[in-house]
Amino acid sequence: MKILYIGNHNQPNNDDEGAITWGFRELGHTVTEVHENSNIESIRQLDFSKFDFALFHKSSPHVIKEVSNHIDCVLWFFDGINKGFEFNDTYITEVKNYFTYMFFTDGDYVKDCNNSKIISLKQGFDSRVIRRVDASNYTPQRCISFLGNINHSGYNDRYNYCRAVKEKYDNLFICDLNFNMFKEKLTDYCQSTRILLAMPPVTDLYWSNRV
Repeated sequence: MKILYIGNHNQPNNDDEGAITWGFRELGHTVTEVHENSNIESIRQLDFSKFDFALFHKSSPHVIKEVSNHIDCVLWFFDGINKGFEFNDTYITEVKNYFTYMFFTDGDYVKDCNNSKIISLKQGFDSRVIRRVDASNYTPQRCISFLGNINHSGYNDRYNYCRAVKEKYDNLFICDLNFNMFKEKLTDYCQSTRILLAMPPVTDLYWSNRV
């Protein structure tokens, strides 16, 4: 396949786009990367006949609409829908009519839609940076920890969960609101924690895969 990939390319930390581009190319596909912040005129100048489809994650609706006038568009959306994050819900409502196929990590949303063009597709590991870890090199620094975000109305369950764990295991639990830990630093943090909590929203069909 020949893929036009419009996304937030070359991120220094959580480089999802780079991992996905690498994966496509390893499978033998051709990927042309265009940054989602490119101006609309430069996007209009693309020769869309060279591509089978355009792939998006969270680009602006006006860019998606413009590209959809020329070529089939595919969405791959990583976050939860109808789980308390109003900005996600609003965004999907605004752009969904521009896509031929839509892939979501939120299997609950896919199940509720019951639409053959709305498909469940989970994220995976960045195969470029997977490395074997020798756990014997790590001394546990934390007994119980949660690493992530609780400062959003959609995370009320997380906040309550952290508060309950803190009350029960006061001297053992750390709620670490660190949003800038990626790759090797994240691996080291996980390896240095005895119990690392996964937090809501979690269902049989949806969970955050950051850790």
